[in-house]
Amino acid sequence: MQVFKGNNILVLDQDAEFAEELCRTLNEKGARTYLAGSIIEAQYFLEKYDFDLLLSSFYLFDGSFSKLIDWCRSNVEILPVFAAIGYPTPGESHLTQKQSIAEFFLVRDAEKIVKGLSRLVFDYRAFEDAIFQTFEEHEILLEVKVGDRLFLSRPVEVGPDSILILTDEAFPVGTFGIIKLTFKDYRTNDNYVIPGFFEEWVSEGQTFVVDPNYQNRWGYFLKRLQDKQKRINTFMKKAAGY
Repeated sequence: MQVFKGNNILVLDQDAEFAEELCRTLNEKGARTYLAGSIIEAQYFLEKYDFDLLLSSFYLFDGSFSKLIDWCRSNVEILPVFAAIGYPTPGESHLTQKQSIAEFFLVRDAEKIVKGLSRLVFDYRAFEDAIFQTFEEHEILLEVKVGDRLFLSRPVEVGPDSILILTDEAFPVGTFGIIKLTFKDYRTNDNYVIPGFFEEWVSEGQTFVVDPNYQNRWGYFLKRLQDKQKRINTFMKKAAGY
């Protein structure tokens, strides 16, 4: 069974029957879900709670998903990752890159959507064996998603708005991706999911630049490092297995 580890998901859809079925399926996989039927209701939840993922029908009776994303950028301190059910009209298609919508689901099938979301929010169990072979307990793990590909990586250097990571191949400049950094602390995981874009590849690896709209979330990750009293260089050496 695929299990979501500590992921809070807000589902926004005016089809109540489908949305409830989707929430039940997500809950069975270990997610913590909230259900909204309108943009106004979603705004209430977003003001009250922090969400890792917002899954919304692209068109709702009180506006489009694009409208809600714009509102989030002005009013939500820690932006969730955005995923959509449906697809924008040709006139709005340019917004998908601008708004960093991570994935689109074209079919209203709860099981298929859950499978896609599991890839998107990084099903931890699928990586468990490989992680334990590579990292010690109480360390910080790095996972990377580019398109449909999902892989473990190692950080080389952390900056105020970017992270240099080891990659087996060079992604084209501007490629959209998502990284997930997980603090492993005994039996709990503290996850930071960060969208962004790849810059030029250098001999040490490739720089992943944090989407400016997610700078606050990145800041919380950096603060967590400071709270654990780990210097960046020490973290990098440990995460690389030295």
